[in-house]
Amino acid sequence: MRYPNAATHDRERAEALAQIDAVTQAARKRIAELAEDRRKIDEEMEFYKHDPGKAPGSVRRRLDDNTQSVAVQNRFIGEQEEEKKRVNARFDEERARLKLLWSPQNGGTNR
Repeated sequence: MRYPNAATHDRERAEALAQIDAVTQAARKRIAELAEDRRKIDEEMEFYKHDPGKAPGSVRRRLDDNTQSVAVQNRFIGEQEEEKKRVNARFDEERARLKLLWSPQNGGTNR
């Protein structure tokens, strides 16, 4: 009943994947923002390139925070890619079962 035909099923899959893509795009945008922040931090660290230990604690913390934030975003993007695989696998499995119901022998149109 939920998927009366293949087109409805395909549309639902596309919507599920589009939601994941939107979230992933937001994470990529955040990574770009963090890259810009990192560039500014690196400019500040330029003064301490011979002895980074002399850099103010606030700058070192910003550098560490930036590095951790990028790692978190990259991990999140990886998790979203895994979620896309799970969504595709679920829809592939459903489609295989639904093909029987959609077949003309069972009153379906398979469209």
